[in-house]
Amino acid sequence: IALGANPLYCDCELAWLSDWVKVDFVEPGIARCAEPAPMRDKLVLTTPTDAFACTARVPTEVLAKCDLCYTEPCRNGATCHSLANRSYECVCPPAYHGTNCQYKIDACYGNPCENLGTCKVVETGRFSCHCPDGFQGIRCEENIDDCAGHKCENDAKCVDLIMRYRCDCPAGYTGEYCEKKIDFCSKEFNPCKNGGSCVDHFTHYECRCPLGFSGDNCTIDINDCENNLCQNGATCIDGANEYTCKCSGDFSGKFCEAGPAVFQQTSPCQQNDCQNGICFVPPNSQDYVCKCSPGFSGKHCEYLTRVRFSLENSFLSLDSLKTKPSSNVTLYFRTTEEDGIVLYVGDIAHLAVELFRGRIRVSYDVG
Repeated sequence: IALGANPLYCDCELAWLSDWVKVDFVEPGIARCAEPAPMRDKLVLTTPTDAFACTARVPTEVLAKCDLCYTEPCRNGATCHSLANRSYECVCPPAYHGTNCQYKIDACYGNPCENLGTCKVVETGRFSCHCPDGFQGIRCEENIDDCAGHKCENDAKCVDLIMRYRCDCPAGYTGEYCEKKIDFCSKEFNPCKNGGSCVDHFTHYECRCPLGFSGDNCTIDINDCENNLCQNGATCIDGANEYTCKCSGDFSGKFCEAGPAVFQQTSPCQQNDCQNGICFVPPNSQDYVCKCSPGFSGKHCEYLTRVRFSLENSFLSLDSLKTKPSSNVTLYFRTTEEDGIVLYVGDIAHLAVELFRGRIRVSYDVG
């Protein structure tokens, strides 16, 4: 428990704290006494309990912390009551009010003036309200009509505000006093989009949309794909008053209605499915087989070759790659080791890919 920031008054009323911290060691030895004078700056933990004595008068500020009514904050004969939440309440006698009953009730009590008017007692039992700008009346209850003599034009409606007014314009007009006719079809306003033509009807405008668009301002692109004629799994792409069909596979035509071209097959390998290798037709056979490139397997060479090493110093020897002067080699591997050789080529030119402290390191001979 941290008591170091508390100004402790160490008299006999606090002797229990001295006993408690000495028995259970719940305080680290930083709490010090602030008062009375003989106990000032002494540690609670190390000071003997019998030193906590009631020999001096308790200061008023200390007593006031426990009983907020001790200093008699209530005025004009009011009664003070201490409350449980370390506060107090003043019960005022007749004719007084306020937190401490410091104000005398007069004609301005409760502020009878409205709309932020200022109340002033002019004589016993009477008051006068000084009204802010824009209000009048005995209690400032009346908003002065600012629409008297307004400048609103073109049958606009005047709305009375405070110290000003507003003109609500009829359709087709704008401006502070509704003095300006709105040119709906001007280039500045430009309400019609996507090539729509604007027609001014004085109080409103109308957009006549081109084919393929709709909406009040021609902003809606009509979906021409709703009743499309695309065939054979084609994707419809919406345009402006038209659509196009994106064909799948080898289909073609405006609506992808034409099937893939069929050529006379001269060899089983003409339409082979070998992915990562070459097609080979064995002698006296009408079918083909796929000869996979190193690192691939499967009927169509569609799988990467997987190798798992369970012993130390294991390795996989690959045949020489029959490649062009430049080639790309891709390896996928997983290991729990931080160091080791991943790929090594050393017959003619040196090339090594290795794990070094958990990172890939590549070295090669540039000469």
